[in-house]
Amino acid sequence: MLKPTLTLVRLHIDQGYLATARRLLDTLAATAPDDPGIADLERRWAAAAVVARRRASTEMLRRLLARVRKARTREIATRGAAWAK
Repeated sequence: MLKPTLTLVRLHIDQGYLATARRLLDTLAATAPDDPGIADLERRWAAAAVVARRRASTEMLRRLLARVRKARTREIATRGAAWAK
C-alpha cells in the first residue's frame, strides 16, 4: 500500500483517481489530523468529485439521447411497412 502524503493525494486528485485519493486522504487524516494541508485536499477532492459527477451525468444523458434517437429512427423506418405490424 502507498504511504499517504499530501503530494501523493494531490496527484491522485489531479489525475482523477478519486477513489484512491479518498482512501489515502482518510488514512492521512487519521494519522495526522492536525496537518493544515488536509483541509485544502478535502476541498480539492470535493470539487473534483462534483466535476466527475457532472461529467458522468452528462455522459449518461448523451447515451440515453442516442438510444431515444435510434428508437425513433427505427419507429419512423418501420411505419407503414406490412412486415413490421
